[in-house]
Amino acid sequence: MATDTAARKKKGIFYGWYMVGAGLILNMWSGSIWTYGFTAFFNPIRSEFKWSSAQTALAFSFQRLETGLAAPIIGFALDRIGSRKMMLIGVPIAALGFFFLSQVTSLWMFYAAFVVIASGTSMCSLGVVTVAVNNWFRRRRGRALSILAVGMGLSGSGVPLVAMLIAGVGWRMALVVAAVGWLVVGPSIALVMRHRPERYGYLPDGDLPKEPVAVSKGAERIPVIEEYNFTWREAIRTRSFYLMALIGSTQAVLMSPVFVLEMPYLESVGYSTSTAALILTAMTLSSLLGRLGLGSLTDFIEPRFVYMMLFALEVVGLVAYSFIGPGSPFLLVLFLVTFPIGYGASTPTRPSMLGSYFGRHSFGSIQGLQSLITMWAGIAAPPFAGWVYDTTGSYQTAWLVFAGLALVSIPLAFLTTRPKLPAHARRKQAEQIAQVAVESSPGHGRA
Repeated sequence: MATDTAARKKKGIFYGWYMVGAGLILNMWSGSIWTYGFTAFFNPIRSEFKWSSAQTALAFSFQRLETGLAAPIIGFALDRIGSRKMMLIGVPIAALGFFFLSQVTSLWMFYAAFVVIASGTSMCSLGVVTVAVNNWFRRRRGRALSILAVGMGLSGSGVPLVAMLIAGVGWRMALVVAAVGWLVVGPSIALVMRHRPERYGYLPDGDLPKEPVAVSKGAERIPVIEEYNFTWREAIRTRSFYLMALIGSTQAVLMSPVFVLEMPYLESVGYSTSTAALILTAMTLSSLLGRLGLGSLTDFIEPRFVYMMLFALEVVGLVAYSFIGPGSPFLLVLFLVTFPIGYGASTPTRPSMLGSYFGRHSFGSIQGLQSLITMWAGIAAPPFAGWVYDTTGSYQTAWLVFAGLALVSIPLAFLTTRPKLPAHARRKQAEQIAQVAVESSPGHGRA
């Protein structure tokens, strides 16, 4: 709020920013080896087993299905146990999944390995860190989530390294390296995470309260602020919850097939594997403008207006993408300065919108329920694009269909207004905040 001034800050760097930095590093790793980097494994695996594009892409649908079904469970657990404990559970599962994938000999094993990886990464990657960061920021939520999302943008620079690793040691050994990497990176990041700032005598953004209150005998005085938080039951009774699910579903449709099939598509229109990997790197680097620029705007303007801008950029980008080839550098440049900026902005904008509209205390639960709805779009999109290619010999029709969905989502984003908290929930707010403060002993540095 405008009334909060520098005079009300604690000395030194607010601990929430350390969590943002650690999460940025985790996103760089996860994006390089999984979210963006796995496209480098797509053709080598498909070629060895002679699977169709649709069969191979179906694995990503199973990933989406598992992630979506587990999201509410993980979300409810996050609101109770925090991100650190959740990550320490998920990291070894993710590592096991990558090792299992390195040993596959059949299509069903390939699908099963994806499910294991999805189970692990859903407990130790972007969504889990987002919950922690959302808990620690309010006025600067958009900026914090934008910086966190930069890690995913920078991860594109690791894709050529993944491609080189596969070329040098083969896709199976490259997956073993990925499994070991998860065991090294994951626990180190998890130890930095903390659940809620109130447990450590902080307010979101590092603000100090005007009137601290003692919540237990002999305890440090714990800050309480006036803010309004929806429970998940209250959230699902609002129109905005479902409109957010619709525009989130569109975003899943736009993003998942573009990244899963980026290298196969570019190779199909005449680009070499190395050039396709460099283009993917350029996409992720270009997305930084959206992550830091458009994403940060949610601290200053309504998130729905940011969503309208990013969908407009994605419409232009996908139309250009559907016609690109080695002989059309202008279309490639147009794609790189529109679509990546749009999808890059969506990464911080969606959680910022959720936090801004529904509050902090049930953020994990609400985010998980949203994911349960949006997963169906992510499930359908990659195999649909693969089927289009198998049927027509080109991905172009799929990209144009997705561009049409983005165009329709612009007015839907405009209609997604801020919901009003029920009156009875406002009366309970002070009690809820105090109860959160009592959950654990205060003091910075405790888990």
